[in-house]
Amino acid sequence: MESSSHKVTRSAAGDRVLVIMAKAPRPGSVKTRLSSSLSVESAVSFYRCLLEDTLALAFSLSGVHWKKRYSISSINSTVAQV
Repeated sequence: MESSSHKVTRSAAGDRVLVIMAKAPRPGSVKTRLSSSLSVESAVSFYRCLLEDTLALAFSLSGVHWKKRYSISSINSTVAQV
């Protein structure tokens, strides 16, 4: 399926920008539709793996300028507090 818009948004410096939006992996808030197959803890663990894989792939790209809002370690500490 092709996008209806082929516009590429660029930063002021002309670099491409990659935005990754993700939820913090909190029990009961991620992968909830898998609850019939996975425990809440397993769903959080699965989501965390998917997020870490996405970030690893993104970090492997060359020429990408990074500005992060939250780190995996801060997300993990949030989950530990729940």
